Amino acid sequence: MHTPVFLDKVLAHVDSNRDTRYIDCTLGQGGHTIALAKMGLHVLAIDADHEQVELFRRQRISEKVRRRITIVEGNFRDVAQIAHTHHFENCDGILFDLGLSMIQLEREEGFSYRHQHQPLNMIIETVAKQGGATRAADVVAQYDSAELTAVFEKWGEVPDASRLAHSIVTKRTKDPILTVGDLARVVQETLGERHIPKVFQALRIEVNSELSNIQRGLEGACEVLKPNGIIQIISFHSVEDRVIKMWAKHKGLTPIAKYVGSREKRASFERSAVLRILQKTL
Repeated sequence: MHTPVFLDKVLAHVDSNRDTRYIDCTLGQGGHTIALAKMGLHVLAIDADHEQVELFRRQRISEKVRRRITIVEGNFRDVAQIAHTHHFENCDGILFDLGLSMIQLEREEGFSYRHQHQPLNMIIETVAKQGGATRAADVVAQYDSAELTAVFEKWGEVPDASRLAHSIVTKRTKDPILTVGDLARVVQETLGERHIPKVFQALRIEVNSELSNIQRGLEGACEVLKPNGIIQIISFHSVEDRVIKMWAKHKGLTPIAKYVGSREKRASFERSAVLRILQKTL
């Protein structure tokens, strides 16, 4: 089981008094959920990825800890509805870890630009995947130059996004762009290799409506959080963090702490991680 990047910081801000209830909006491999349950908390754990949920259910966990965990397959944008259904209203704290798990990055779905042979899928939510939702390959194949430029600029902060969009439109008229390698080569030839991660980030955000889901999930979290309860949010790039910061300011939440990933971390996504801890004071 992967150890979450800010696990010690997250736990340090948790009140583990009797009957404390926490919602982990992104179960993943269960690192946060299990740690919270071992502290004696009752945890509602949510994940939109069916495979992640099933893998967690098969983990070897003591029955004492397992009894404190309620697992729900669902999208964290619906956290308020899920919390009401499972009687977790007026909870003490809510956690969002917005990163992909290592399992997701290694799956044959094109999340990582390092796996050249994988198809450009990038759909996270199992229900959306089964329903034939728009894949990253569909975006690359169907969006016009202006639409692609907007995606790359807004969600990836890609420099000279219009030039990349034009290259993609030109390339796809000759050969379809279907795999990670197909797209990575176009980006490398047009803008250089260092911009590939930003392009993949932008497509993943577009395909999964990630930023609108984050905002809806945060609104729902505020709805079911008790007064003086806290929201902990771990983000992994500046676009996400900016949305979170602006939302918190608009809602009038009180910043409690902010932690930034250490340069000593081996993985680049861990070095760019930011943990914001906010308190609901109304």
